[in-house]
Amino acid sequence: MPDTLLTPLISYYALAIFVLIILSAFFSSAETALTAASKPLIHQLAKRGETRAVQLLSMINSQTRVIATLLLGNNAVNVIATSLATALCIQLWNENGVLIASISMTTLLIIFAEILPKSLAAMRPHQWALIISPFVHSLYLVLSPLTFLFAHLLSFLAYPLGLNPRSPHTSQNTDNEDELLGVIDMHGQNPQNREEHVMLRSILELEEITVSDVMTHRSQVDMFDLNEPAADIISFVVNSKRTRIPFYAGSQENIIGVLHVKNLLEHIAQNDTTFMSKKAIVQLSSPPWFIPENTNLKNQLLAFRKRRKHAAIIIDEYSAFVGIVTLEDILEEIVGNIDDELDIPLPGVQRIPDGSCIVDGHVTLRDLSRELDWNIDDGKASTIAGYILHQARVIPKEGQVFAFNGFLFEIIARDHNRIAKIKISPLPKS
Repeated sequence: MPDTLLTPLISYYALAIFVLIILSAFFSSAETALTAASKPLIHQLAKRGETRAVQLLSMINSQTRVIATLLLGNNAVNVIATSLATALCIQLWNENGVLIASISMTTLLIIFAEILPKSLAAMRPHQWALIISPFVHSLYLVLSPLTFLFAHLLSFLAYPLGLNPRSPHTSQNTDNEDELLGVIDMHGQNPQNREEHVMLRSILELEEITVSDVMTHRSQVDMFDLNEPAADIISFVVNSKRTRIPFYAGSQENIIGVLHVKNLLEHIAQNDTTFMSKKAIVQLSSPPWFIPENTNLKNQLLAFRKRRKHAAIIIDEYSAFVGIVTLEDILEEIVGNIDDELDIPLPGVQRIPDGSCIVDGHVTLRDLSRELDWNIDDGKASTIAGYILHQARVIPKEGQVFAFNGFLFEIIARDHNRIAKIKISPLPKS
């Protein structure tokens, strides 16, 4: 080819290859930005009415077809650019042009059309995704017939592999929850965010925790017998630290009502209390609300809100009274202990300067772990006494010492067959 014609040809080819590499860089950066952009963040921007965010959210929801569009465009410009470079190099260096074009285009595409644009897009995925969303959306509409055919081809090829891209993923909810847990754990790596991390994680775990894990055991519940004299009942209620007190007739298994202390005090203030009938006590009370012990905290929290109740009585599979759960118990599971002027910080736990503590057997594992930042809960028992019984497989005697999961448990006191007090000491990590 004459030199007079070759010089303009080189310029045209070089300009075309340059433009195609720019387009390839655009497609690569767009792919990275769309896959790395946070869907919750874009969703919030879309709720505020930002047009590009609304457009971008619709593309993220159809991410498979959008990525197919970008890959189609990226591969098309790469192939065309490589073909032009090969044709130009053959004109310049004859048979050596193929090798030169392959090496040069591979280097240019990897550096300037893959690594560099994708790295830059990964630094600011949300901003770049919002900038390019109109262009990508227009290209997506233009190439939608091709992507539609490719989607059907993918479905056809997926069936022999036992996959069905059109069917909903059964694990999608689990994946979303695991992803959210991962975000919360990453957020909690900063010590300043510890409390927020614990609260957010506790909310997600409400479905996994049952009311029996956070209840007040029946041995710690303030109750009175309706058959006792009214004066004794009033004295018991006034001296109690509880605001809602269940009562029974004859046996604790026969709970017939829950007395709100506020109602009793209002009645005392408005009436002559020299004689107060048991019938009046029943009238001031609300009927008991029984729930099974395997109810999870999420459902119980919703039930509290729906029924406008603050306490429920827990029964086991044999309808035996187990304990009481309150709205405060569930809220404390989320935000931590909510102490008032009458509360004692984690009753039943006495700290010792050497790092150990003496714990009553009825203290729950969740309360103990939360208060002392220990991880003792094994998912099998709700109280520390139950944990020791489950691990030891025997009823321990006073003075016996056990080592489980990095802790030393010394039995200090027993009440018949019940473990009353335990000394717990963390073992050295070594």
